[in-house]
Amino acid sequence: MQAETSGRTSAPLRRMTVRQAAEEWQLNPATIRKAIREGSLPAVWAGNGYRVIGADVEEWVRRTWCRS
Repeated sequence: MQAETSGRTSAPLRRMTVRQAAEEWQLNPATIRKAIREGSLPAVWAGNGYRVIGADVEEWVRRTWCRS
């Protein structure tokens, strides 16, 4: 995998706000916050809000909505 040259971290390891994650995966921010509160989506409090890792959100989305 080639790193981006824009200065941003590659998407899977990128730290994101709840709003950024919601936009990326087309979810309501409240849905992401609920998953964080329930403990099904790991997050850390940083500054004035939660931060999540892109790969963690992707895995959570797969576990939650892509059941086979």
